[in-house]
Amino acid sequence: YLPKIQKAIWNNRQLRFQYQNFDNKVSERAGSPLGLVLQGKRWYLIAHTTKGLRTFRVSRILEAEPLEQVCYYPEAFDLENFWQESKKNFKATLPTYFATVEMCQKAFERFGLMGRYAKLLESTSLANGWLKARIQFETEQDALAWALSLGSKVKIITPPKLKQELLEQLIDIEQIY
Repeated sequence: YLPKIQKAIWNNRQLRFQYQNFDNKVSERAGSPLGLVLQGKRWYLIAHTTKGLRTFRVSRILEAEPLEQVCYYPEAFDLENFWQESKKNFKATLPTYFATVEMCQKAFERFGLMGRYAKLLESTSLANGWLKARIQFETEQDALAWALSLGSKVKIITPPKLKQELLEQLIDIEQIY
């Protein structure tokens, strides 16, 4: 639907579209498309709606149709400034989950493969050649999946609940085999 969105922007026309949110709920939306932003490999539509300025991932737009009504363009709107502020707000509202682990060098080398919202906050070398690290994950599930994927190459130190979840998962796996 990118061409239809572009046409609405170029012709200064409002846009009606169906949007599927992250929970897969579909809703009818309408508003004034103010611009498109390419972030990585994803396009985002910035639009003025009845709820104010909103950002929509274009890949979640299921249908789109330019309307006859002329766009409302807020005074002093700056697409680049809005996008930078929007990214900052998005990152600030991401869920966070912290864990302290000990991991071998191989696990440390795989750290970048664990997801885009995980962040190594600090690490120190241990005498046994391992590293002690404090990691910020998006969710407990992300931390658990990462730890399970590394098996004996990682040891959970805190939080105790994550360690317990890991042990329960290992028991469930053992029962299968």
